[in-house]
Amino acid sequence: MPLDDLIDVIASLQERLKQYSDELRENETRTRMALVDPMLTALGWDTADPSLVKAEFSVGGGRADYALLGSDDKPVACIEAKKLGEPLEKHQMQMLTYCNAGGIQCAGLTDGNYWELYDVFSPKPLEDRRRLDIAMADLSPSECALALLLFWRPNLASGQPKPANAPITELEPHPPPVLPPKPPVETEPELPWVSLSAYNPPSKTPPPSHIRLPSGNVHGIDKWRDILFRVVDWLWSSGRLTRSHLPISSSAKRYVLSTTPVHPGGNPFRSSMTIPNGPISIEVHRSAASLRSAALKLLKELEVDASEVWVKTPDS
Repeated sequence: MPLDDLIDVIASLQERLKQYSDELRENETRTRMALVDPMLTALGWDTADPSLVKAEFSVGGGRADYALLGSDDKPVACIEAKKLGEPLEKHQMQMLTYCNAGGIQCAGLTDGNYWELYDVFSPKPLEDRRRLDIAMADLSPSECALALLLFWRPNLASGQPKPANAPITELEPHPPPVLPPKPPVETEPELPWVSLSAYNPPSKTPPPSHIRLPSGNVHGIDKWRDILFRVVDWLWSSGRLTRSHLPISSSAKRYVLSTTPVHPGGNPFRSSMTIPNGPISIEVHRSAASLRSAALKLLKELEVDASEVWVKTPDS
């Protein structure tokens, strides 16, 4: 869609906002049909196309009004819509929590007039994670169009949406391919990143310095057991690992995960760690190779591609 057409759509929605304000304040469904659906469609997210948008999407133990899908059929953003005039502040953390648990990079909120977009995995305060915060009624149609290009499908589907700093004459008809996540660029000295599935160091190798999870979060590693701990903590937080999976055995006589630090025969775990947000004890009295193997086995059992977990290897 050319930018001029987007500007025309916004102008018509601004007029609709003025004319039907009272009616839209009464009902979320009316707001979505009159303001939100047309705006998303104009930005390339045809809300009637299930290959692009899934409505009432279950994520993180809750439900988002819209999931915007990338080329791999996975959500690149979720959006919560409220009736016109409803304060968005009380819904911000809930939406961010849902997206965080679902491994979704961006979270959006709107009442049809106000539009907000957040970077879910940024380690910054909430205010600094906000990429967009506009009121459609306060801007000219062209200013609003440029601001909302953060939601434009090729931009948002790239995984790294960028603001428009200059006029754009025409929107591209198709999004660029979504590339696999790349490890962060480090300053010197450069240490190599390698996927956990490909990492098989010789014995007595020091542990990796960092681990990068599929959510994009990076954690420091002090000991080999931290790899298994971080994998378990992420699996639980993202909802992939639940109480119904427990206990998980490493052999007939030993558990690797359990709700209590006790093996099948009644012997206590020799050394255990407990994740902060769940009833899970991890047996970590294992060799480096066994800890790595346990993490890989757990990822496989829960149908998570271990190549999406990266470790930064010690400098050789």
